Amino acid sequence: MRVASERARCVAGGLVLALSVAAGACRDQPAPVTREPAVAPVPIEVAPLDSVVSVTPSTYDPELGAVLLLPQLSDGTGTSVSVLSPLLPLEASIGDTVGLGARIGDGVVTLYGREGVLGERVLAQLAMPLEASCPAWPTGRLSPRLQDSAAATPRAWRLALPSGVADAVPLDSIEALPARDSALLAATLTRLASGLAEDSASPFRGLPFRVTRAFRSPSVTDAFVMGEMVRRVPQEDRPLEERVFVMVSAPSPDASRWRIAWHERVAGREEEVIATEPLAVVQVGDPRHLVVFLGRDDGSGTALALLERVNGRWRVRWESPVTGC
Repeated sequence: MRVASERARCVAGGLVLALSVAAGACRDQPAPVTREPAVAPVPIEVAPLDSVVSVTPSTYDPELGAVLLLPQLSDGTGTSVSVLSPLLPLEASIGDTVGLGARIGDGVVTLYGREGVLGERVLAQLAMPLEASCPAWPTGRLSPRLQDSAAATPRAWRLALPSGVADAVPLDSIEALPARDSALLAATLTRLASGLAEDSASPFRGLPFRVTRAFRSPSVTDAFVMGEMVRRVPQEDRPLEERVFVMVSAPSPDASRWRIAWHERVAGREEEVIATEPLAVVQVGDPRHLVVFLGRDDGSGTALALLERVNGRWRVRWESPVTGC
């Protein structure tokens, strides 16, 4: 019995020793590393630099140059001008002169009127608008070119473009036509305007039109006629007025073949209705196409519109911001 007990103690001691050795061996080994499952990284999208600031590009025809000049009505000499940069994005400040010198180039401009080219001048003495309370274009002054230093003040001009970019299209005014032709032109325009579709509830429906201004272009292939007509509701407390401006295709001297190719109609209180008049007509581009510069005035602000004819169709391509208050 004593021998068996000694043997059992030996076996137990061996087991304890074996377990101790095994435990020591485990303590000597580094702990297992737990790894996360592999996941593909999510790409980071970086916006391109040119998309950080959103701008609305101008629809003005670059063939007409980077600047456009208008005479200031307060200056009877035609030397004080407003300077437009019609190719700038629509968000640009209309009174900003940054980069204007580069857009002007050598500064030589051609003066246009409804009768055609009225001379050339040089743009100088640029300045910011004096009044900041109302939107206004930069201003400048025109000087004769050196070779024309003795030239007289040009006749009343209505628009100036960089020299050499466009060919003028002279217009004949209804007032300058013989009495018979003038009467026929007025009658044709009012007949065509009366045939335009209109709202049946319009207070002007059935009232006669009166021609306020009209012009024709006898020298252009597929000639055109343009005119503005007005009709009124003479209410004592709130007089109303409607104005219709039309572009008429005149493919032949026979007025019965004339058709309205484009028109716009505005109506409202008599003192607030926008009046539209052509400033000048030019041909530009390759192949040449017609461009009509329209001035718009509602008594408190002024603006421009560029009306062009491409492939026989008229459309408004560009409109300027409104200046004034």
